[in-house]
Amino acid sequence: MLAHEPVQQGLLRLAAPVGPKRIPVEVYADARALSEVSTLPLEAIKTSRTIAVCKFNQILITSPKALVRGYGWQDTLAHEYVHLVVSKKSHNRVPIWFHEGSPSTSSRTGTAPPAGRSRRPSSPRSTRRTS
Repeated sequence: MLAHEPVQQGLLRLAAPVGPKRIPVEVYADARALSEVSTLPLEAIKTSRTIAVCKFNQILITSPKALVRGYGWQDTLAHEYVHLVVSKKSHNRVPIWFHEGSPSTSSRTGTAPPAGRSRRPSSPRSTRRTS
């Protein structure tokens, strides 16, 4: 089973599917690589601790290997998939609080922190890049 399938099954009960049946997922080595392909500046990615974005009808995600302790990449994929559905269904007309609240409550486990907010300790050592 793919990481986004439980979320997709729940959303299918609420609305018809959106977009293609398969959503491209691109994995990038680190924050710098994610910045180069997204519309986010590197400083914004670092400040917000962003690890994934849903842009251009695809999911762009930083490799778990980029963080010392990794992160819950399956919940992150599910979170970003919900962003895709909300964006498509609302024609991008919902407030940011709804955008962030919907994926958080619809995650694969129901307990996932928003993207970029892993359950790792916030010590400087835990956020050190490995590459």
